[in-house]
Amino acid sequence: KDAIRSKDIKLFLLSLPFIIITYFIITSPFNGYIQFLTFGGNFVPGRFYSLLIGSIGFYSVLGIINFLSIMVDLKKRFSDFSVSLIDRILLYLTVSVPFIIAPANLLLHTNYVSVAYAISFFYLMTLHQHMRISIDDLTTLNNRNELKSYLNSLMSLSESQRKNTFMMFIDLNKFKHINDNFGHNEGDVVLIEISKLLKYVADTFNCFLCRYGGDEFILIKRNSDEEKAISVCSYIDKAVNDLSELVIAPYELSVSTGFVRFDSRFNSVREFIDAADKLMYENKRSSKKDYSRLTE
Repeated sequence: KDAIRSKDIKLFLLSLPFIIITYFIITSPFNGYIQFLTFGGNFVPGRFYSLLIGSIGFYSVLGIINFLSIMVDLKKRFSDFSVSLIDRILLYLTVSVPFIIAPANLLLHTNYVSVAYAISFFYLMTLHQHMRISIDDLTTLNNRNELKSYLNSLMSLSESQRKNTFMMFIDLNKFKHINDNFGHNEGDVVLIEISKLLKYVADTFNCFLCRYGGDEFILIKRNSDEEKAISVCSYIDKAVNDLSELVIAPYELSVSTGFVRFDSRFNSVREFIDAADKLMYENKRSSKKDYSRLTE
């Protein structure tokens, strides 16, 4: 109760400047406290105009502080879909600039704040659309749409530029068993943990990573060779096995992986994906994982 009462008091105190300035703005046409109209048809600041600037500045600082605290809480999630440091800088500038310009706008009698808000709104909407179109909601990894865009850009390169590209198709074993026996919420937890692990692998080996669908993931490693592709697959197996030993759950976690090199055999993105998918299932049916066998 004390905590709730303290929160209510803080909220009331923070609202006081807003309540006062709102009263002055509403009554300004009658008393001219904020602005009044001269006989020449010009608006002139009233005696409490500085209070308006101070209030806007106060809430601008408060807004920036709250935004920064939110970004600290969401830093990990934001870093998952941010493609570069520039994205982060632009996001911070986009949200902060209108708060900075707002009091300056009133102080200097300019109208730049409208432009700043328009640019900010456009950028945030663009970022939001990018997330909805290209980012998987559950895992925050790239989704199938982003994979197709990546592979289409790869197809446009010359054969010499793309011939050392390897695709690794990863499937979570017995995932249906986890969903059927322990619930879809538990299945979602497993997918999130596997996604975090694969994200670490992708960052370590400089790979493109996406959730292809369900319990299937795709890693793409460029400028590589078969030895490196085998080592990445083996690393994934070991990492998932280590995770399974750490997780206190009545089921085991394991994955099946197959990889294929991009070459002139593939005339489309679909053929490239199907080839990696086929090799993954070959390895899944095998009693012992042998990635070198898949390269023969």
